[in-house]
Order: sequence, then structure tokens, then C-alpha cells
Amino acid sequence: MSKAILIKANEKEKKNPNTIRREGSIPATIYGHSFESKSVQVNTKEFSKIPHKAYSHINELEISGKERFPVLIRKVQRDPVKDTYLNIEFYKINEK
Repeated sequence: MSKAILIKANEKEKKNPNTIRREGSIPATIYGHSFESKSVQVNTKEFSKIPHKAYSHINELEISGKERFPVLIRKVQRDPVKDTYLNIEFYKINEK
């Protein structure tokens, strides 16, 4: 079994997604069963270092150093022309 990777995120500021991308982050959402979805942002350089095989494993998402959740990387949306990240969806795993 692979070791979980810690993905650090910050609470999303009320900005346009394009502005967030220009500032070096990726807009993201975390959602799950019986969990109120949250908008966050992940540093682009840090996320690009995550190995692709981690996309199919349970990882940990830390939001602003306060909360940690076990998550799956459900969907990564990329711009087909520029090959840049557009959006990430994290699915919170039920711990029970």
C-alpha cells in the first residue's frame, strides 16, 4: 500500500478563478457524503510535483493548517492547449 501524500491547500479567497490561477494557485473543491463542500486553492507548483499514481490512492488534504481530511483526487481539469491546471475536485472519504 502506498503512503498517503499530504496536499496543502488554503481557503479560497473570494476571487475570480482566472485571478487565482495567475497568482500561482489552482481553484479546487472538496466534497463528500454528509459533508458541506468547500472551495479551496492549491499551489500549482506543489500540486505539479505529486506523482500521477497518487491520483488513484487515498491522500490527505490539509486546509490552512487547521483541518485534515482523507481524500481521493476525483478530477483534475487541464487546459488542452496551454496544458495548465484549471480545477481540481477532491472527494472526502468517510472515515468510518
